[in-house]
Amino acid sequence: MKTFLMATAAVAAVASAPAAAATQFTVNSAASNIQVSNKTCLGNCNVTASLATFSPFSLNVGQSTEFNFANFVFTGTGVGSANVSATLAFSDPFATATTAGTVGYLTFFGALTGGALNWSTGTQTLTASNGASFSVRFNDLVGVTGGRATSTVTVRLLAAAVPEPATWGMMLLGFGMVAGAARYRRAKTNVTYA
Repeated sequence: MKTFLMATAAVAAVASAPAAAATQFTVNSAASNIQVSNKTCLGNCNVTASLATFSPFSLNVGQSTEFNFANFVFTGTGVGSANVSATLAFSDPFATATTAGTVGYLTFFGALTGGALNWSTGTQTLTASNGASFSVRFNDLVGVTGGRATSTVTVRLLAAAVPEPATWGMMLLGFGMVAGAARYRRAKTNVTYA
């Protein structure tokens, strides 16, 4: 009976362990960038881009979030196009996604009346240094109006980080205790009467 109780307690301890914590994401603003190059314009127009402000976020496996990545400003009057390159770097979990694309626009006195930003790559799957796997998608920007536009990114967590060696050690110790409890036998005492 004692063996059964010890095994039950060990299994209950493993079963009541907290579920895997959400994975925390932190964008490394210093290593991320957005660049606009090879600008052409029929008229007198220009486009510039700058990174948005990033806040940390957390995701559980299967969850996704969309956040602002870059802000575009269109000035002047004319029809223009440019190449765009982007890097989104994470410091936690440590990983980097890059892409390139083209932006085309029509602006009149700084008020954008039409435009599109198309990235050349689709969804990218990244594996971070801690083993976490997640996808990054730079979203296309189509049909913008006004003199400003914002490009977004979608991140989806595919697999959580690999547990630390200490976690594996504790789990193995727990299974060892269950096995030891199952093998434990109480010594029998024989009583003889004279």
